[in-house]
Amino acid sequence: MSALQKLVDQFTPKKLAVFYTILTIAYMLFPVTMPMKVSSWTYDYVAQIDKLEPGDVVVWGHNMATIARARAGLTKTTAIMQYLMERQLKIIMISFGPASPSNFYKFMTDYAKSEDYGYVYGVDWVVTPFLAGEESVIAMVGDDMWYPGTDMFGTPISEIPIYENIHVISDAQLTMCDGGGFSWQPMYVRQWAIRHEMPMVNNYGFQQIAIYYGIYVQGVLDRTRGVAEFMYLTGFQGESILRFQFRNIGAALVFITVILGNLAHYSKRKEEREMTGVRA
Repeated sequence: MSALQKLVDQFTPKKLAVFYTILTIAYMLFPVTMPMKVSSWTYDYVAQIDKLEPGDVVVWGHNMATIARARAGLTKTTAIMQYLMERQLKIIMISFGPASPSNFYKFMTDYAKSEDYGYVYGVDWVVTPFLAGEESVIAMVGDDMWYPGTDMFGTPISEIPIYENIHVISDAQLTMCDGGGFSWQPMYVRQWAIRHEMPMVNNYGFQQIAIYYGIYVQGVLDRTRGVAEFMYLTGFQGESILRFQFRNIGAALVFITVILGNLAHYSKRKEEREMTGVRA
């Protein structure tokens, strides 16, 4: 028996299964980020945020329709919030969905850990109550940032420090649009980016704002892939990046198995030729 055959014979199906199981568990406990190709859209998105100075204000519009699940702490919302806080940017979260206020607040306090960044509610970030009216109310907020009247707790906006110098949306430095529904994304673009000539990034997907990209929208996270790229660039170990990493590991294991199988087949045929003198 050749040395190659002896080596290949060590890789039995049972041993491979054990090896792959151990490898998977090890990756879950100690995730290692594999290289990932990042799109220009995601680079643009990060660049727009990086342009801002500490203390600049980001207006984040969202129309969450459902309560976020507990595992959402590993999703893009937490990653984006932490990235904004790392750069000491102030955040005004505008709630255009019935679940947006509670979700925004939970993400900032429970998942993004705003207190760990020294962020104080009302001073560094704020959440509005649910504002019904879709595009009409998006336009109203753009014209008058004090339009909601109060924050989600009923505190008058006139008493909230973050609003002191923010009266119209153009007083902020960046707008951000997010949330479900294909029709919502162009609403933000029309009423904030176009009407008020505000820089804008999109957290939802390229397809919905493609016709505006590079003119009115300067960066986008294109669905799951874009979120994974953002997490890769920022070092956030969230669901999207882990999903892509596991996919890459799975593909690598398939290639390893195919290579080992071919080596075993080649070795077996070589041994048969040597024993019989017949070339199969």
